[in-house]
Amino acid sequence: MEEQIEKFRFKGYEFRYYPARFQIQDSRNLKVFLNPFGTPMIQDLGFFPQIITGQGTLTGEQMLKEFNTLQKLFLESSSGLLYLPNEKPIDCYFSELSIVGEAGPRMLHYQFTFTEDCEKSRIGAY
Repeated sequence: MEEQIEKFRFKGYEFRYYPARFQIQDSRNLKVFLNPFGTPMIQDLGFFPQIITGQGTLTGEQMLKEFNTLQKLFLESSSGLLYLPNEKPIDCYFSELSIVGEAGPRMLHYQFTFTEDCEKSRIGAY
């Protein structure tokens, strides 16, 4: 039985045109203390929020309508669930949205960033 790939969605909005690429970045907050008599010491202060970035292209007569829908989602101040293919849903904020480069006829390139809402997403993970 083939595993079903989840659609790219945020707060119930399903991306009509699937983003061309996306990246999930995890990182730790590490503090380095210099020790004058030995090797440096590293203290792990926990995780930074996950950052999900990507880009896509909107095409056709409805591209501006689709981009306006993305802008409305971006302007909402609350976090929501982001669904990515083959990943667990992540509570996050829609933190950046921009148009990229030169738009061609009936074509609009955009970039997006989502930032994890750690209070909801990783409770107990720290």
